[in-house]
Amino acid sequence: MKIAILADIHGNRQALETVMAHIDNWQPDHVIVNGDTVNRGPCSLECWQTVSERVAQDGWQHTLGNHEVYQLDILENGFKSELERQIFLPLLKAHQQLEGCVPAFSQLPTQLSLYAPDGSELRVTHASMNGQRDSIFEDSSLPTLREQIAPSPAVFVTSHTHITFQRQVDETLLVNTGSVGTPADQDVRASYAQVVWENGRWHAKTIRLDYDREGTIRDYKESRFLSDDDFFIQLVFKEWHDAYFYVYKWMDLYYDEVKAGKIGLETAVTHYLNTLQK
Repeated sequence: MKIAILADIHGNRQALETVMAHIDNWQPDHVIVNGDTVNRGPCSLECWQTVSERVAQDGWQHTLGNHEVYQLDILENGFKSELERQIFLPLLKAHQQLEGCVPAFSQLPTQLSLYAPDGSELRVTHASMNGQRDSIFEDSSLPTLREQIAPSPAVFVTSHTHITFQRQVDETLLVNTGSVGTPADQDVRASYAQVVWENGRWHAKTIRLDYDREGTIRDYKESRFLSDDDFFIQLVFKEWHDAYFYVYKWMDLYYDEVKAGKIGLETAVTHYLNTLQK
């Protein structure tokens, strides 16, 4: 049994097409998209439509990611303030692209399981058993990991952090798929996981693929997702470009001061981007 698990596409059409071609060539028995097909990148609608076609035509499956949850929250509640709207402008732009697609996100399962001939379980969920935002890290303590994956299956596949790894947790093989569209391990190549049941055992490996990054830059510009006056999207673009998370650090450094009116959002983002160039 061969299973391909990809996740965190984040509107990156070029990376998705490359990963899809590799998966099609490998010819797995099952393909699971483990959440976060949308947001961040310039082509959320195209990526959602492409994956939805594979679900309908080829039996692919799709779990709920935190970014699908964000889109559902925008649909239901909008934004609480103008500052929130400005900071979450990448989500708003994706929401505008997705139009009537967002309600379908509520039908996505939070987890999926497949079973080997011996009955052992491979479980897939976007983050942990505690929810779509509960990150699982390679260097977490055993007690923490045991709680996050309980009840322990033979294989637990997570995503969400955009950093791929494998670790043995007691009798469980823990696998992080990494990210198709926005890796965060300073390796710009797209990432997905191949999990195989062979000779009475589960095996897993990470696949890293070069793709047309210049095409992604064109998508950012031609879709008008990225423009000179969308300062927070410039920070998200920088994350994609460098394959490294910056937004969380920016939030720690500047959010409270921006919220308090001590510094403007444009100034805060520009200053932070300038520090990254040094």
